[in-house]
Amino acid sequence: MYELRDRHVFPALADAIGDTPHTVIAAHLLRHGLCRAYALGDAAALQALIIQSDDSPDEPIAFGSDPAALWEVLQTVQGWFCVNVDGAMAQAVGALICRDRGIPVREYVDLHYTLTQTVIPHPNNAVRLMTTADLSLFEAAPPEVRPSGFGSAAALIAHGFCACALAGVQVAALAQ
Repeated sequence: MYELRDRHVFPALADAIGDTPHTVIAAHLLRHGLCRAYALGDAAALQALIIQSDDSPDEPIAFGSDPAALWEVLQTVQGWFCVNVDGAMAQAVGALICRDRGIPVREYVDLHYTLTQTVIPHPNNAVRLMTTADLSLFEAAPPEVRPSGFGSAAALIAHGFCACALAGVQVAALAQ
């Protein structure tokens, strides 16, 4: 088993990876059907799981504790140049990629922030939650500050939260 074409199993996969700072993005993508999923094993006994976002297919997210199984599945995924793996797996997966592809591998550390206390508001007139009235701002925004991960800006506003910093009437920064 590799690519999972039956999206009805995606919610069970989201449950299987749990709810942690490292899994929250992949679980969201699975629950909303905004990705491709590749697996070795099923939700009850996953050996390896690769989540490839529709918005960012070049950086899939990998889950599993067996580097060889992760690499086996990852080799079937098209269009990636970087893979997000747990830090404990990075060196082993990188070594397999280097060995089989004959290319150097670099490791980067992603930081996952979590709130550990109540947020203290810092009002700023240039920063606010976005609404459906702001959809034209997203359409005019540079690609690097357009929303992602919900399929569209309208879906993000309807089903998520998005705050933007505005420079005049242009989106300068985005948090979602």
